Amino acid sequence: MKDKHVAIAAGITLGLHTLVLTLISLNTGLAGDYLRLLVDMYPGFSISYIGAIVGFIYSFLTGFILLLVFDTVKNILRNR
Repeated sequence: MKDKHVAIAAGITLGLHTLVLTLISLNTGLAGDYLRLLVDMYPGFSISYIGAIVGFIYSFLTGFILLLVFDTVKNILRNR
């Protein structure tokens, strides 16, 4: 699989995770402690509907960049 496809899949997965957890927290109050960690880490993120979208974007970028770097390094080491 190409590096960017893996990175996009990871970005979408992590982004949806943050989006769904934020929406669940809005309705039930669960996962509040975890999301408060993200409030400190992602500027502009809050436990709100707008925050869910902002969190999706930040989490997508985090997952995309991390897995793109990881997969690129893996492929470089494999082809040595």
